[in-house]
Amino acid sequence: ISPAGHLLTSALFEVPGNLFCFVLVHYAPWGLTTSLQFLLGAITVLSVCLLSVDYGMYGVFFSAAYMIKFAAIAYYAMVYVYIATAFPTKCRGTGVGFCVSAGRLAALVAP
Repeated sequence: ISPAGHLLTSALFEVPGNLFCFVLVHYAPWGLTTSLQFLLGAITVLSVCLLSVDYGMYGVFFSAAYMIKFAAIAYYAMVYVYIATAFPTKCRGTGVGFCVSAGRLAALVAP
């Protein structure tokens, strides 16, 4: 697959990631939801580390990379929902705005 094909496939994994987030947010308790997200992320990162490009397993590498994209999108969407419920109603807008801007500033500064 060309680099553009990998980019398209990676973008297509955002749709099931958001659907997964929707199902977990509506039908699972918060503790279970975050635990499942971290477990999914840890499994995919370990698969990338253990079965890397060094061994020539490109199919496994790219499928694990797509699962990382899936987990990251689902968790990122879930964080927005959780932040909105964590703050009291009076300062919810300010709290969510502060957390989102701090996260984007950290992403900008990160190497």
